[in-house]
Amino acid sequence: MTTIYNVNTGGGDFTGRDKNIKAENGGIAIGGDLSGNLISGNYNKINSAEIAPELKDTLLQLGEAVDAMIQKLPAEQAAEVAEDFGKLADEAVKPKPNQKWYSVSIEGLIKAAENLDKLGTPVISLSRKVLSLLTGGANKHAR
Repeated sequence: MTTIYNVNTGGGDFTGRDKNIKAENGGIAIGGDLSGNLISGNYNKINSAEIAPELKDTLLQLGEAVDAMIQKLPAEQAAEVAEDFGKLADEAVKPKPNQKWYSVSIEGLIKAAENLDKLGTPVISLSRKVLSLLTGGANKHAR
């Protein structure tokens, strides 16, 4: 029995990109290099947010450290880490971030970084700093 998968790329193609599409066991996996997507997707959100400058700078540094870490992770784990950072960024730029949500995201980032020695160290320290800034009230909007 032949199964046909229709993949809509929104009119684009994958030419010249580091992507692959694999159809197995009734599912489709699209793989590729997550590099840059993490920062580019969240950079503008963080950069344009009206949050304390120290929190903004720390989030941007954390994004760069997470992006470097993602390069060394298996695709599935890299996707989880990218999702954790995206959720953290979404929550951190809100006027009243929900501690429950940003804490879980930070825990996920730290857990992923713990097994990566030198590469994970900046992620751990910056994650803890973001947590401290958010719980300490640095999330107040800049004036």
